Amino acid sequence: MIVDAFEINEEIYNIKGIDIKSNDWDKLFDITYSYYHDNDIEEYYLDDMLTLNRYAFSLALLNDSNVDIDCYIEGLKYMDSYYMDVEDISTLIERFNNSRNFEKIKQKSKVKSNLSQNKIIDLNSYRNN
Repeated sequence: MIVDAFEINEEIYNIKGIDIKSNDWDKLFDITYSYYHDNDIEEYYLDDMLTLNRYAFSLALLNDSNVDIDCYIEGLKYMDSYYMDVEDISTLIERFNNSRNFEKIKQKSKVKSNLSQNKIIDLNSYRNN
């Protein structure tokens, strides 16, 4: 239902473009759903996610930009949920941002470990006979 609403909004508002990586999309929904589940309000999840879709698209239109994950995070700040208060929404944003920071740290660590390894290149293997 959320994807259908997303596609309908995309078509109706003639959105410039969509730039959401699947892992960011998954993280957003995993983090938000787990919060609703942990607080026994998961029956309201769909209502709020449909509202969040509208906010994300509105922000993209206002900024004349692609719909990206930042539109969703920013949309959370404006969301007026009947089921969550401002502190709950702040917690969701913090969880998502912490998740993004963790991914960046993990990527940097992987790059550093690859760079720190001694790599021996046999130039003779590249020589034409």
